[in-house]
Amino acid sequence: MKKYSKEFGKKEHVLNYACQLYQLSRPAKVGAVMALIRECQPNTFEEWESWYFENAFTATKKPEKLTKEALVELGERLYTKITTFVIPEWEEAFKTTANANFGGYSLSERMKASFQNFTEQYGGKVFIVYSLKGEIANKEVIKDIETEIKRLNNL
Repeated sequence: MKKYSKEFGKKEHVLNYACQLYQLSRPAKVGAVMALIRECQPNTFEEWESWYFENAFTATKKPEKLTKEALVELGERLYTKITTFVIPEWEEAFKTTANANFGGYSLSERMKASFQNFTEQYGGKVFIVYSLKGEIANKEVIKDIETEIKRLNNL
């Protein structure tokens, strides 16, 4: 059977969090989706999409017909909320957690001399990798490490 939902991986947590926080997937915004699916019993995505836009209304005192444009606007609002509020809040929470874990010291200041000695002795840069529940929290450092490994191999 063909699957129509997109795999969001770990991003799905962010999407679910933001949708719940900002109530963008509520029946008042997108209709009673599960009830609509049960009523339609679609066999294809195309069948569902067509049926949804013919039959879906907001669950409000003055129901409004749902349109593709309305869903696109909700998606744009979700994107704005995630990029403007959710991601910066989470990034700040990770920095706070990291500082708390290291007694509030700035890692770059506390270890600056040690890092400098390593670089002078071995010729390579030092990178800080934050772990959160066994996962790398600052994944962007991986690309920097790969670049440094290539640089060192070309010496």
